[in-house]
Amino acid sequence: MIVLAKDTNQPTKDTQKERPKLVGCLVAALDTYPLDKRCHELSRLFHELPFKELQHYLPTVLEHVFGFGVNVGWGLQNITHGQPGFDAVRRFLSPEGPLLLLVYRLLSDASVNYEFPVSCLPPQRRAVWLRAINRDDPDDVRTQIGFVCSDHFLPEDYETNLKILRSLGSDTKNARLKRDAVPTQNLSLGAPPRKRGEI
Repeated sequence: MIVLAKDTNQPTKDTQKERPKLVGCLVAALDTYPLDKRCHELSRLFHELPFKELQHYLPTVLEHVFGFGVNVGWGLQNITHGQPGFDAVRRFLSPEGPLLLLVYRLLSDASVNYEFPVSCLPPQRRAVWLRAINRDDPDDVRTQIGFVCSDHFLPEDYETNLKILRSLGSDTKNARLKRDAVPTQNLSLGAPPRKRGEI
């Protein structure tokens, strides 16, 4: 006998009514409130919003908190110990804090993928990466065949060597690059596209 669990992400009439309210609260929590209330509200919303909504809004949350793209951010570099909101921000961004717990939760779903624009890398790292893949312009990387992907890196460029993970039968889809990793493998522009999630 097969028992199917109820999908808790399916919208009900009640959640459909509350969704615009929750999304409005998310927008307000990102910019309107003082830092301590932002952290508290976002923590609450991370528990109340459906998984699909969290998937959709994570890039927006990161842009607002850290200040890349068109957003200025929360000014984290200017917050010092003793300032109002310091402790709340520290808890919110800690490894066991609400933001990273959300990221870990989303990472557990192999179907969730995000594009990270090369233009958001620090300028020196971006220049090294672009030079390594023979590109001049960050926008050039966004073309159909110009994505930087796992094929641009050696197995040794990852925190845990991919060859070792594969030999142990371990999953490699969430393998993390070392901080100083630079793409060194150039792919032929005519290479066939890979299936999503393959490393």
